[in-house]
Amino acid sequence: MDEKDFIDKMDSLKKPGFENNPPNNMLKLAIVNSKKSAAIGVWFLVVPLYFLLMVFTKYYFNVNLHLIDIFEDFIASLDRSPATKFIAPLFFIGLPIIGIVINSLSIMFFEYEKKQKRINVSIKLKWINILILLASIGIVLSFMLYLITENLHH
Repeated sequence: MDEKDFIDKMDSLKKPGFENNPPNNMLKLAIVNSKKSAAIGVWFLVVPLYFLLMVFTKYYFNVNLHLIDIFEDFIASLDRSPATKFIAPLFFIGLPIIGIVINSLSIMFFEYEKKQKRINVSIKLKWINILILLASIGIVLSFMLYLITENLHH
C-alpha cells in the first residue's frame, strides 16, 4: 500500500461527530457509600450483639459475668417509664433495620432507562456489606422470634 492509497482510504472514513451520538437515556444511581455504610452497620450491631453474647453466656453456657445483669437492669429501668419505653426496641430492632437499609442501598445500583421506561437493579458484591447485612437480618429475626414466642406464653 503506497502513501496515496493510505491517504485516500483515510479520507473516505466516516468522521465521528457529536450530532450522531444519542443523548444519554440512562440515569445510574448509587445511593450510599459502601465503606461508610459498613462502618455505620457495625456500630448499629454493637449493642444487640453485646446483649445476645451476654444472654448466651449466662443462660446457655451458665457463665454469669454479671455484665448482663447490669444491662438487664438498665433495660428494665427504661421499660418502666413510658417516656423511655421505646429505647430498647430501638436499640435491638430499629438500629439493625437501619443497618439493613443502609447496607442494602450501598450495594444496590439503580439504572433508569428513559426510552424503555425500565429500572434495572444490580447488586455489587461487596462482601463486608453483605456480611453486615446478613448479621443485621439475623439479629432482627432473632429478636422478632423472641418477641413472638414471649408473647405466645403470656
